[in-house]
Amino acid sequence: MQESQSPDITCVDLFCGAGGIRLAANRAGLRCVFSSEIDEDACNTYEANFGERPAGDITRIPVTDIPPHDLLCAGFPCQDFSLAGSGYGLNGERGRLFGEIVRILSHHRPPAVFLENVPGFRQRNGGLNYRIAMSILTSLNYDMHCAVLRSDHHGCPTVRTRLYMVGFLNAVHEFRFPRPSFTRSSVRDVLLPDREAERHEVRGHVLVPTTTKSNRRSGRGLVAVGRMDGRRFQGYRVYPVDGPAATQSARGGGLGASSALYQVGDRVRRLAPRESARIMGFPDTFVFCGPETEQRRQIGNSVCVTVVEAILRELVRTLRQFAG
Repeated sequence: MQESQSPDITCVDLFCGAGGIRLAANRAGLRCVFSSEIDEDACNTYEANFGERPAGDITRIPVTDIPPHDLLCAGFPCQDFSLAGSGYGLNGERGRLFGEIVRILSHHRPPAVFLENVPGFRQRNGGLNYRIAMSILTSLNYDMHCAVLRSDHHGCPTVRTRLYMVGFLNAVHEFRFPRPSFTRSSVRDVLLPDREAERHEVRGHVLVPTTTKSNRRSGRGLVAVGRMDGRRFQGYRVYPVDGPAATQSARGGGLGASSALYQVGDRVRRLAPRESARIMGFPDTFVFCGPETEQRRQIGNSVCVTVVEAILRELVRTLRQFAG
């Protein structure tokens, strides 16, 4: 991936995974000067696309080894905050990694910070984790702006919702998250030719259509057309391809695994990794390393690139405006 042609604003990319935030940052006019990740397969993907390998465990990296920067970006681990996760919050093994963000901000004092996590970060434990985190960032003199955005309202064909947090140092800046574009896009738009996707078909199972009552449109904007073998949990639900996709997950059970199941013509199948990557805003030139199960995990762990790019473009605009 080529770097942006406007490298005057620098960023660091913590917990970078396969590089979704880096890709969005490049497109938004930022130059990345440091990245960190511990997962070897994700590091292989990052290196294959950006030409550099992320540094290792951030907890073992002296803060003085991290270059000065204008923006700290971090999609910090969500498992301890997810409504489907452990619920340990900031006290969990991964939740405590938020302290690494604080450590780096305290030393380098970058003008801005961008964080991404699951909406559960604001909901778990009655919102205690979120209030503590915001209090810490505020004590460091970061003026925080937070919003939950749904990806299919911002150009990605998936209902995936995420909490985005943007902060500016020592000033109350007027910042607005990007307005929904509501550009219509569907699973059908990302499908590979049938011959390339045939091996992802589900065979030997029975599709049980949903009843009128259970087929109602939910608040998340998904309509299930049926369930394989009549089983009720997510990995067996079947969705049409003329609407948004279910959230791509880093882990998932059942026949649908991490992508859910879709009815394509008279067949039912899960998505190929490339189709899932397209849903998340990755171009076909972006290479994911490792076996398919590992590629799916990297994609599910990533961000919706299109959404993050829109936020970072607004963040860059705000930084330049208030820099005079």
